[in-house]
Amino acid sequence: MEVCDFLRRKIQEIVRDPEKARVLTPTELFARRPVSNDGYYETYNRDNVTIVNLKQTPIVEITTEGIRTGDGVVHCLDVIVFATGFDAVDGNLTRVDISSGGRTLRDVWAAGPRTYLGSFSAGFPNMFIVNGPMSPFGNVIPAIEASVEIITNAIERAELVRAQDGMRGVVETTREAENDWVETCKKSLEGTLFNDVKGSWFTGGNIPGKVVGSRAYFAGMKSFRDVAMDATGNTWKGFKPL
Repeated sequence: MEVCDFLRRKIQEIVRDPEKARVLTPTELFARRPVSNDGYYETYNRDNVTIVNLKQTPIVEITTEGIRTGDGVVHCLDVIVFATGFDAVDGNLTRVDISSGGRTLRDVWAAGPRTYLGSFSAGFPNMFIVNGPMSPFGNVIPAIEASVEIITNAIERAELVRAQDGMRGVVETTREAENDWVETCKKSLEGTLFNDVKGSWFTGGNIPGKVVGSRAYFAGMKSFRDVAMDATGNTWKGFKPL
């Protein structure tokens, strides 16, 4: 609560117009990502910048003059930038024709993304995803670094085995390990506020018809690294024999 109060105070300090500040102030405790961008809130102090709360007055239609909202107001515009929503985490991967063994990743993930440690998917050998679905939730830079590290570990091991024993050196996770990781990520979402927010891109709820569920590992970076580095550096638990 103290962090939320801090964010509210900072917005009120920066944005001079009380109504603009009210609309910009988040109402859900840590269920939405706070904006951390130099100059973003200051922009709303400009006379030519307004803000519209689409939850209160949703977009009804686009007219020849601009955008009409539910209160009947037509917001006259010269240019409309379509940036009101996005298919996060797995939408970019399912839109690409990735296939293996006659199956596409799109079909395999039809009921939701499935990975092991956020970087490997059963049935798709030597496919490596940097910071993919079910990677650790947190600051994205350390998450990417952890993802690259476990992928590098897997590739180095495969190259070593191939050089020493002449084996194929194919990296692929097992279905069992993938199922266990999906369940682990699902449980990590329970008890969080993300689980209670409707329409959140964190769970896929902002896309009509998309299966809602955990798309990250919410139990912390340290515990993720403990599991991931052990699996790709010591035990190789969860991987098929090379």
